[in-house]
Amino acid sequence: MVFNSFYGLTFNPFDKQQLKEKDCFRSKDFMEMNVRLISFTN
Repeated sequence: MVFNSFYGLTFNPFDKQQLKEKDCFRSKDFMEMNVRLISFTN
C-alpha cells in the first residue's frame, strides 16, 4: 500500500488478520481491565 512506504510502516495496521499480539497497544485502561477480569475469575 502507498501509505506503508510513505509513513515508513513495516506492516499494514488495518489488516486484522496480519496483526501480531506483540504489536498491539496496551493502554492503561486495557491493563486495568485485564487485572480486574483475572481477579474476578479467581
